[in-house]
Amino acid sequence: MGRDARRPSRGEGGGITRGVRNTCLTACLVLLSAEAGHAASIQSEQLVAKLHAEQAVVAPGATTSVVLHQKMAAGWHTYWQNPGDSGQAAAVEWTLPKGVKLVPAAWPAPKRIEYGPLVNYGYKDEAALLFDVTLPADWPVGQPLSLRAEAEILVCESLCIPHHGALAIDIPTGTKNVRDAKLAALFKKARARLPLPSRWPISAGVDDNGLAVRLSGPASDFSNIDRVYLFPLTWGLVAHGAPQRHELNNSGLTVTVPRGEAALPDEFSGVMTIYDKDGAARSFKLAGAPLATRKP
Repeated sequence: MGRDARRPSRGEGGGITRGVRNTCLTACLVLLSAEAGHAASIQSEQLVAKLHAEQAVVAPGATTSVVLHQKMAAGWHTYWQNPGDSGQAAAVEWTLPKGVKLVPAAWPAPKRIEYGPLVNYGYKDEAALLFDVTLPADWPVGQPLSLRAEAEILVCESLCIPHHGALAIDIPTGTKNVRDAKLAALFKKARARLPLPSRWPISAGVDDNGLAVRLSGPASDFSNIDRVYLFPLTWGLVAHGAPQRHELNNSGLTVTVPRGEAALPDEFSGVMTIYDKDGAARSFKLAGAPLATRKP
């Protein structure tokens, strides 16, 4: 399937569209494992997607983090919640045992991915979606926690291949949590790539120049900035490929982006990545700023 066949997501994540799903290639292989503590995985030449649990043993009433780790072949990429001009966010539908609670995924900060005139938001090399899973207090000690999910992941390079398959992991239970030391580095890296909560007040608005998002804070907080990039969570809120400009003054940082075709939501949410002059990058999660019809 060529790249031109991809369809943009018009939401904040979800399943692959029917037209894409029906063209799934035979390269989408699903390999299953029934061993305790190991996961059924999605594997192909382009992608390996697998569940891992942070705890080797989890106790009743306790919580373990579970990561959906995606490893892409060189040159291939997957997508953020808002995929940009084209593509589709990964979707995971869980089947949970009775009483087990799961917190929706925490997504890593995306990167800008260019393909010709298109600008997409996503991940190269690898990506990790983090979920928190909590056992009920009356879970029988010794009964494994069996998690099952159906995942749809679109992987693209010069062409796109939708992957659809079953994921599974069985986690032993005991009287106390026992961390899996072999996976400590994986979970540390996954958390390091999550956007941080903004430590500055956020405001957002639109005017003739487009969408403007402002972080209010002292100029010293932003003195080392080289460039800034804004990733709105809502598809089409901005023109994804348009230049973004930032302005600094004594009271904060403002990023302005030309508007896209989508209707205005009531609130702005997204991720802002600040690239400093020394090459460091800091990403911040911006959530729930009322969207005014004027520049903030």
